Amino acid sequence: MGNGYGQLLAKIQNPVRRLVKFREIGISCFLIFILCVTGCSPKDEPFNHSSLNQDFPVPKSAELQEIKEYSEEYAFKDVKEENGLPDYYRKEIERRGWIEADRLGSKYTFQNGDKKINLIILTEKIIIQL
Repeated sequence: MGNGYGQLLAKIQNPVRRLVKFREIGISCFLIFILCVTGCSPKDEPFNHSSLNQDFPVPKSAELQEIKEYSEEYAFKDVKEENGLPDYYRKEIERRGWIEADRLGSKYTFQNGDKKINLIILTEKIIIQL
């Protein structure tokens, strides 16, 4: 009698275990899918790129004022010379592979491989130079 009861219990528990395991796998797959969709989808980045170098970011709120062969000048209300480069802008520059190679006052020199860009921070203005 104990043996028959054990077999009956095993038959009942086996489908329940499969259902629980299937549900756990389904939830895991769903969570992975959601993370990929939210983490991998293109976001509306608050940055454009410089025409001098496509890999160097320029805040979307910066308005191009003047362009020359080796420089661009933007009106950008978020900066002041005495405050330096805003953290969010520095993080975006670094995220794109640029490292700060030198700094002299409000002039930052960033390097990415063999390419260099000078970024000059003035009050309500930025200048990007090759």
